[in-house]
Amino acid sequence: PAQLADFTGVSPDDWLPGVVTATREDGLVVRVRPPLCEDPSGGVEGLVPRDEIRAGFVWNVEDEAEVGQEVKVRVVEVDVEAGTVSLSMKKAKNIAAFLNVSAEEWLSATVADTREDSLLVSVKPPKGKRGKRQFGIVPRDCIRNGLVDEVEDEVDLEDEVFVRVLSVDVENEDLQLSMKPLADMSGFADVSHREWITGVVSDKSARGLIVNVSAPSGGESQEGHV
Repeated sequence: PAQLADFTGVSPDDWLPGVVTATREDGLVVRVRPPLCEDPSGGVEGLVPRDEIRAGFVWNVEDEAEVGQEVKVRVVEVDVEAGTVSLSMKKAKNIAAFLNVSAEEWLSATVADTREDSLLVSVKPPKGKRGKRQFGIVPRDCIRNGLVDEVEDEVDLEDEVFVRVLSVDVENEDLQLSMKPLADMSGFADVSHREWITGVVSDKSARGLIVNVSAPSGGESQEGHV
């Protein structure tokens, strides 16, 4: 029978056959066979987390697949000691094209989904760099200046938006983006946490206050969250 060790050398780019054995609130349990295993009853069970079932937000795992359904999965992580294998049904991201992109460069993107705490957008690579559109996350606090109460009230699906690159984690396939202009916070770099500065409340909600403050050394006021 297959053991977890049989999956340690499997590339995350390789697709393996699997069968859904259970649906859970946090994902799908899939029995997957390692390469060269022809025994239909062989393999081990692994979890396809909710966010790895497909692109976009998955509201109800049971709507995505049924027990007994055949699926194709990728091996994301194997922990032999813990006895677990993490799987994905999504294509591997190739976000290397977004490395070293200036934080001041705006990129065209399309809203793919809205979540409680963020937007999922499909973003074009920078000019001069080859590659396909990739999915990235715009956190709630990076959608616009001011407080965002309901993410879904800010945009509609398939809206065109412009984003900046905040961070790129190729290993974990994580692309973080912002729709807010780059703020110059250098005037606050040397301000002591004991120093009081004057601010003006510009917005408020149950999540807190947005306050515009000016650095003691002068310059344009910047927005802060209390």
